[in-house]
Amino acid sequence: MNMPKLKHMKSILKHSKGKVFIATILLLMVGVFFYWDVLVFHAKDLLRDNKGWAITTSEEGNLVTKRIVSPTFHVNAVFPSMTGPWDAHYFNLERSAGPELVWFTGYRCFVQDAESKNLLGDEFLCHNSLDYSIQDYYHNWGIKGRAGVFTSRLATMTQGQTEMSLPAGFGIPLQSDQALSALTQVLNVNDPEADCHVEYVMEVDYIANASSKEIKPLFQQSISVLVAVDTNYVYHDSLPEVQDCMPVLASTSFMTKCRDGNTYTGHWQLPEGRDTVTYDVTDILSLPFNTTLHYAGVHVHPHCESLELWDRTADSLVFRSTIDNHKSLSKMKEITAYSSKSGVMMYSDHRYELVCETNGVSKSTKDMMATMLLYLYDHEMDAVLSQL
Repeated sequence: MNMPKLKHMKSILKHSKGKVFIATILLLMVGVFFYWDVLVFHAKDLLRDNKGWAITTSEEGNLVTKRIVSPTFHVNAVFPSMTGPWDAHYFNLERSAGPELVWFTGYRCFVQDAESKNLLGDEFLCHNSLDYSIQDYYHNWGIKGRAGVFTSRLATMTQGQTEMSLPAGFGIPLQSDQALSALTQVLNVNDPEADCHVEYVMEVDYIANASSKEIKPLFQQSISVLVAVDTNYVYHDSLPEVQDCMPVLASTSFMTKCRDGNTYTGHWQLPEGRDTVTYDVTDILSLPFNTTLHYAGVHVHPHCESLELWDRTADSLVFRSTIDNHKSLSKMKEITAYSSKSGVMMYSDHRYELVCETNGVSKSTKDMMATMLLYLYDHEMDAVLSQL
């Protein structure tokens, strides 16, 4: 082959390679433009520092379970309620480029030995919660008027109630990229000689690829017993020996001044002997419409014997949770929950009240709180989902 022809072929090849290179760059640019969210999401996921949190996902049919294992906690001292070490982890349910509809249906929390992985029971569980941003949640669904009214909690697990499962056919609709957080805190009130390392295992159940025709949407609202505080004594060094409304130290920064001008706390000192505390929760409940209650969980502390929700307008008991306390230890063995597919009616124009029955069996200082987590049918969300 003579030199002119060779030079001509090299020129053609060079020109062809240039075209291929330019075409490749253009394709990459187009790909980046259309899949930028995917690339960013996975890049962040690869670079994410889980700080000791282990995350795995398993599937069984359309039920997906995300398993979250906390870092190790050293239990080597007495940790009264709300004072033990804690940690939180932020995550998404699905690794999708854009939001997809999924349904939260259940949650569990277990305590295990960090080395052997054997289950330890719940004596070291203060509380564990699954939370989300209420502002982001309702903004994403285009529902107004709920931020600042409803609570940003999907579930709370505590000693005596370590798992929940919504009735079949019901769930809380989430967008797959909704930011969630799992928080857990250590408790140890019965073993001053403890010296062990523990982990908290959390499991989130959700259903993918289901519509509102198959699952009915619920919303969660928490209501709590509040106790009036004598603010003249709160910050004094010496406190009265008998003061039913005194908040425990851990909650002095969470006191609330209510419409009646009084200051209240949801975390108070438990008096000795039997005691009944009632509180009108109508304003906290803030029902936007008549609806039905399908699930209710309870978060109380040891020595609470029952927590009741009353419809005072109809003079009827909505739900009574009974608590089985350990006979000799400050520990709850079981807390009953409410679950029903048919549900019980609740009305936006009715007055509701919580009644907390306690039995302080010790002269030593104990604390008390009483919260009921209600899961109610969401008519408004159902209408939004039906348009998808």
